[in-house]
Amino acid sequence: MTRRSGILITSTIVASWYGMMIVHEAGHILAAWGTGSKIDRIRLPWIGFSQTEISAYVNPSIVVAAGPMFGSALPMLIWVSVRRWPPAFLLRFFAGFCLVVNGGYMVSAIARPSGDAEDLVALGVRPWVVGI
Repeated sequence: MTRRSGILITSTIVASWYGMMIVHEAGHILAAWGTGSKIDRIRLPWIGFSQTEISAYVNPSIVVAAGPMFGSALPMLIWVSVRRWPPAFLLRFFAGFCLVVNGGYMVSAIARPSGDAEDLVALGVRPWVVGI
């Protein structure tokens, strides 16, 4: 691997991580607004995981599930809409990255729930349902 390709791969993965967190949190934010829930704070740290803090949920299951759902669906829809554009391979990578990360995050509900998966289990959703 050349130095140039190493830089391209590393920067694509880092950009995909931050982009994925933004799209994921956008799902929570849009669902919170749509259900009338109160958003207290949105965290997008340089290191670590993003978080949308909500104090007054109107429909918590919808708001919690919207992050991974929107965070997977929007990148796919964007890629599908521009897939014939020559640089679309980067958007295809980003869409796949978002699917793998959000999917893995939800599958964690089966073995060791954390974050949104843990919240959904606490709200009464069966772990095997969260993980499929």
